[in-house]
Amino acid sequence: MNAELLMQVKALDPAPTGTELPTGMAPAERVLAEIDERNRTMQTKERVDVRRPDPQRRWTPALVAVGAFVAVLAVGAVIWLIGVGEGDVADPTTTTTTTPVTTTTTEAQPPTEEAAGATPLTTSFGSLEAGTYRLDTFGTPFTFEVENSVFFVMENRSGFFAVAPPNSRDFDDRDMVIIRLAELSDPTAPNAQGEGWPADDFAGWLDNLTDGVLATDREETTLGGLPAIRVDLELGDIECLSGNACVLFDLSRRKSLNPGAKYRIWVVEQETEEPLAVILGITNESDLAWWDAYEEILSTLSFLP
Repeated sequence: MNAELLMQVKALDPAPTGTELPTGMAPAERVLAEIDERNRTMQTKERVDVRRPDPQRRWTPALVAVGAFVAVLAVGAVIWLIGVGEGDVADPTTTTTTTPVTTTTTEAQPPTEEAAGATPLTTSFGSLEAGTYRLDTFGTPFTFEVENSVFFVMENRSGFFAVAPPNSRDFDDRDMVIIRLAELSDPTAPNAQGEGWPADDFAGWLDNLTDGVLATDREETTLGGLPAIRVDLELGDIECLSGNACVLFDLSRRKSLNPGAKYRIWVVEQETEEPLAVILGITNESDLAWWDAYEEILSTLSFLP
């Protein structure tokens, strides 16, 4: 009986193959004790959990740092936007044809003493409080005024400035981007990287623009006292060939046009410097009031000698 029990428990022994139990007619209690001891001394390989980092969006560094500010600033934005009023927002255009070029003129105003003493805007990320600011990274320095603290600096580097509400998720989400234009994309194939178009011929770029990009409300005007062309752009039936970028506005890929977004663009001519482009972007028609908010800022823009 003892030998039969020994054979049964040996089959359950977790020891490596070939390891012998006590020989002879050992009591079953001893055999079981031997197996228990081996169970206590056996080691198992530790399983390592591999956690992949969550994908980040282009504005993610800004969003993480502003988490504490979002609630307060968002409330301020809502209150301020209510003051703008829905009645002031024009219905979005649905025409697919370019409207005739119109011309408006605005006399250049010399910078005021307040503008001349504006605060240099050097931070690359942070809240944009009410005040008068100066940017010196675009060739010709310029100033602008902010009356409401509902904006956040998302990027500020040489030739590139982006501002948006603190809860903006990505480019074109209620943002204003100012870039120094080195070269425009090919207007006949702006969805592909190739030979570009002179940055100082925005009018010619619009005249030769493919039907896949819809241009409306084009006009010759001024911005900050300098000649400019303003136009609204939106993508129509065009294939995206450059990944997420889709249509390249600036050939250096610092700014692209994407499906589902609406843009209002000014290209400002400068005699001795490359043109500047001011680009407002929204992804929802309900956000049109943000264009009014940014145009309030642009109405104070002044280029300095």
